[in-house]
Amino acid sequence: MRDAGASIDDRGTRSPRPQAERRRRLVGLGLLLLVALTARIAVFALGSDQPTGDERSYRELATNIAAGSGFAREGELETHIAPLFPLLHALPVALGVDAHWAGRALGLLTSALAAPLLAWALGPLVGWRWSLAGGFFVALHPRLLVTAERMQPEALAAALLLLFGGWWIRDRPWGVALAAVLAYLTRPEAFMLLPLAGILALTNRAQPRRRWIAPIVVALLFALPYLLHLRQATGHWTVTGKAGWVYALGVAEAQEGNEPIAIEDLRQVEADVQSPWEHAWSRPGDFARGYARRLGLGLGYLGAAASWSVLVLGLLGLGVMARNRLRVGGLLIPLALLLIIPIGVVHARHVLPYLPVLVGAAIGGLAWLVGRVGTVERTMVA
Repeated sequence: MRDAGASIDDRGTRSPRPQAERRRRLVGLGLLLLVALTARIAVFALGSDQPTGDERSYRELATNIAAGSGFAREGELETHIAPLFPLLHALPVALGVDAHWAGRALGLLTSALAAPLLAWALGPLVGWRWSLAGGFFVALHPRLLVTAERMQPEALAAALLLLFGGWWIRDRPWGVALAAVLAYLTRPEAFMLLPLAGILALTNRAQPRRRWIAPIVVALLFALPYLLHLRQATGHWTVTGKAGWVYALGVAEAQEGNEPIAIEDLRQVEADVQSPWEHAWSRPGDFARGYARRLGLGLGYLGAAASWSVLVLGLLGLGVMARNRLRVGGLLIPLALLLIIPIGVVHARHVLPYLPVLVGAAIGGLAWLVGRVGTVERTMVA
């Protein structure tokens, strides 16, 4: 990317190019946010406004929090839903805003944030023109448009993964740690962000390791109240209270194939499984077959949502940028969470947080291809 430093004008004085460049970038990011938000509001206005079953659960939890009933639903401490999205949802509800419309507005806003955040995160890797192109792709992506208004945490998780990637690419340990812990408090599989980031950072001999210790410790302390809540509710240490449920549902799906699963059968499987880790250890063959099936299902969902060309370009981009393994970690670490999800059940919406990150990797692959073609053309002309 071209140096944005101050330049010498015709009179020999220094011109304030850094400030002008910064203003242009802020205008570009603001335009991305405006386009993304306008497109999402337009699609929402033309669509249906019927909440799904899961959305009703999120709305009920936010309403209970706003009413002072605590982090509980149906008279019991909540362990299946991560706390950040309901807490944000509860803020306007506590001020008197209707819970339904507050949730819709939160979904629209967090979904729209993915476009400027992708451009911001990707800029140092591929340059601002390419990153803005990626931002506009996310702003107008059909799959992200039609799911934008949901009262569910996937859009917020996508924004936090992009924040994680942007701070990682810029080598900002405090920003990385904050984004990682907030992502975990939004989607349970993101609990692996901090360990993966810590391993990669602490094994990097080129930079002082001490810079990462304090942010990681503070992030873990920030997550401690939620971990204590889960221990109080479940009686044991866990990163999510729904681990057994989603694992049992995944096992039941593997057993039934494409057949509908009766609730009685699911409860029987859950009773048989009890501990997911013990079940996986005692039946490694069954676990491996079920995991492989669900991994393929998740990648299929992601390929269908992004288009397979974006998936291929994304893999190419990760491979090309892997030469700078520390910087590309900002994209590779979030995408590695896709390997956690198939431990349990996989739905199409579970892969949506990774779609903008994959687009970022695809932009990197496309930029590399265009650069290679340009190099070949120049060589042929010469």
